[in-house]
Amino acid sequence: MAQRQKTGGRKRGTPNRVTLSVKQAVLDTFSALGGAKHMTKWARKNPSEFYRIAAKLVPPGGPVAIDSLTGSLVEQGQAVLAALTEGRVTPDEAASLMQAVAAQAKIIEVDDLVRRVKALEETKNAATRQ
Repeated sequence: MAQRQKTGGRKRGTPNRVTLSVKQAVLDTFSALGGAKHMTKWARKNPSEFYRIAAKLVPPGGPVAIDSLTGSLVEQGQAVLAALTEGRVTPDEAASLMQAVAAQAKIIEVDDLVRRVKALEETKNAATRQ
């Protein structure tokens, strides 16, 4: 059998026709149902579902709205969990915040170890000089 010569396919970034068709159908249906006015009515009756859908549409990586993380690392972790359970942050945002708190804990731990080793070395050097 003869192989077909490749023509390169779609150029990078060119949307798939089926995807475009489905998106257009959703937009048409949205308009036919009453657009934003209808969606507002629905969202008032179904806020959890609305926020779940909206969270998927918001691009990741934006700033997270949470009270400043102060106090001990334990208190900071508790603040993140409280924000999660109260619905002020998404589970993904809470996971990112907890990773940041954990990274800060490691930084503090390493800094403390460096400080202790330095103090021990200084004590040892002082004892050696005497």
